[in-house]
Amino acid sequence: MRVLWLGAYPLDSDEPQHAHVAWSIAQGHVPYRDVFDNHGPLFALLYAPLMHALGERADILWWLRLAVVPWYGLAVFATWRVARSLYRPAVADAAVLLGALMQVFFLKTGQFRTDDAWAALWLGSLALALSRGRSAGHWLLAGLGVGAALSISQKTLPLLATALLAGGCVWMASPRRRVRPIVRRAVAFLAGCLVIPTGLGLWLASMHDLLPAWRDLVAYGLAPTGGASHAWRQAAYLGLLALVMAVAAYRLLRLATNEARWRAFLALHGALYALLIWVAWPLSTPQDFLPVIPTIMLVLTGAIASRLDADASSKGAGVLVATALVALELGVLVQRAPPWRDALAGERAELATVLRDTDPGDTVMDAKSGAIFRPRPYYPVMESLALRRLRYGRMADTIPGALVAHRTMVVIPDRLPPADRLFVARNYLLGPAGVYVAGKTLPAGSQPFAIAVPGQYTLSDGARPLAMGIDGNRPADQWNLAAGHHASPARPAARSCSAGARRGTAAGGPPPTEPACVRKAHGRLPIASRAMAQAALTDRREDMTMPEKKTLERARKDKREGKAPSTQAGEFVKEEIEHVREGKHGARSAKQAIAIGLSKARRAGVDIPDKSKSGKSAARKKPAAKKSATRKAAAKKSSESAATRRRATTKALKKEGTGTASKQALSRQAHKAASHRTAADRSAAAKKAARTKGAAGRSAAAKKAARTRARRGH
Repeated sequence: MRVLWLGAYPLDSDEPQHAHVAWSIAQGHVPYRDVFDNHGPLFALLYAPLMHALGERADILWWLRLAVVPWYGLAVFATWRVARSLYRPAVADAAVLLGALMQVFFLKTGQFRTDDAWAALWLGSLALALSRGRSAGHWLLAGLGVGAALSISQKTLPLLATALLAGGCVWMASPRRRVRPIVRRAVAFLAGCLVIPTGLGLWLASMHDLLPAWRDLVAYGLAPTGGASHAWRQAAYLGLLALVMAVAAYRLLRLATNEARWRAFLALHGALYALLIWVAWPLSTPQDFLPVIPTIMLVLTGAIASRLDADASSKGAGVLVATALVALELGVLVQRAPPWRDALAGERAELATVLRDTDPGDTVMDAKSGAIFRPRPYYPVMESLALRRLRYGRMADTIPGALVAHRTMVVIPDRLPPADRLFVARNYLLGPAGVYVAGKTLPAGSQPFAIAVPGQYTLSDGARPLAMGIDGNRPADQWNLAAGHHASPARPAARSCSAGARRGTAAGGPPPTEPACVRKAHGRLPIASRAMAQAALTDRREDMTMPEKKTLERARKDKREGKAPSTQAGEFVKEEIEHVREGKHGARSAKQAIAIGLSKARRAGVDIPDKSKSGKSAARKKPAAKKSATRKAAAKKSSESAATRRRATTKALKKEGTGTASKQALSRQAHKAASHRTAADRSAAAKKAARTKGAAGRSAAAKKAARTRARRGH
């Protein structure tokens, strides 16, 4: 199952970040000094040789996910050893199976992340501590496992703290408190814990990297974010801690056997740690619970089994209950992540585009190292804490300056702050897989244009390189443009022109078949596609902000499922409505908000007609086609540049109200649009919707309508 599901797990943004750190170490870079990382270095050091052996490839994450399967096997095996030590075989096997197939545990341990090794090492250390004999040597090995876990993730510290608290409670409730063996085992455990972290600390010190490591591992996480204080959470956790400890003290006094006390330890430790993450931890994520999910499932399964064993009439019910729960977990897994789904397709296409359009050493700006094999111009990654600090001004937003200073020609704008996304929209052109490449559509006539990111550019008319003179120099199609304003010569108005970053299809080659901003062939020069150039020229009146990556992914998913272009465009309209409701900007009417979303959809390649243009008759189009090139050039020359229009549009939209995206406003717009359609059109649309909805969808819609009528008293 683990291998079959490798490509089905949803992609997590942590995966390329961990891969990037491992690749950086494989390239000879030093962690914390040359590349940002807020995890211990052991995980990246372990996988650096594999990254070097695999090389630069777009499907790298599939192979890295395959490489972490042994950690899942170790976690399951360690849980099985713990279960066999405390429960009878049938209960132990059922508990391990239920824990291994639990959705969060199964999916998160299948991703390439530090938490896989962290959870497996902790569970392995727990199994060693519970092994028969439990000599000082076993505790030394358990300490080595905990030290390795600490060298991977600092979340080992709260795990260890809650374990010590739970163990102390169990020991205090024990009728015979033997001190000497406890001290001997504690010394062995502590010695094992210090071996690996000490070795890694000496390694970092030898490279004068201790201060950067402290900055990334400790100071970064403890620095204020500027958001609301979480002091009330700590207070709530202390109250819950007192309650749990009181209940535990009452129950622990009634335990007679050593196995019962270990079961109590697992239950108390799981409860204390889970409450700490849920209540007091500043940034709770599902993967934080991986080390305690199997043990909590083990305790719950044992409690259910003991209840069923106590009831003589429920003989054989335990097998039925376990079978039903396993079937339920399998159904949830298939529903959440179907094994036939390729969840890595988007990341693979994005990485293939980056590798094709950049050379080793070129910087690529992304949120969390999605480019993997390319250095970033901005040191911190755009994870949750960084985004909060940027929002509240606790961290300097120098991303545009870094793009200019490092001559970064490729950007993946996912998760960038709004101001930086606007900078990308003004100075980069959209290419395949949501990757943006430095470039601009040149203004008509001989108007000057501005370049913010210096570098090598190619002039193109959308199909092939175009030789033109810039700043009064001899005509050429390749230019090393410095930052600042440049003068372009006049050209026939019928030919649009774009400047894109270097490398792509050779001059005179076939035009690109997709709206590619950059295409690479034998290290030649890139060209902007005709579709991109025309969109930039003819659709400037709308808001030029970029659609979010998740919107593009939903639209692509709709297209793969064979849904209509209008359904694909609905994703962009939904995004625009959400932007208005969130207050990012306003809209004069619901119709305008919908039109902006449709414009975004057209620029993203969704094949929906522009009704504002399609309504013109052929008779009206013919005279327009006969306009002279001189009149067209004069008309375009007098128009404002695209950047000026974008700024003016954005400024105007921010002054508009946000009530135009309310449910009432959208309802009025829908009724008004429907009134322009004939009864036959409305009937045909309703019948088509009923057919595509399916029986379950029609039933759900009917029930919802009935509830609405009942609520309104109709």
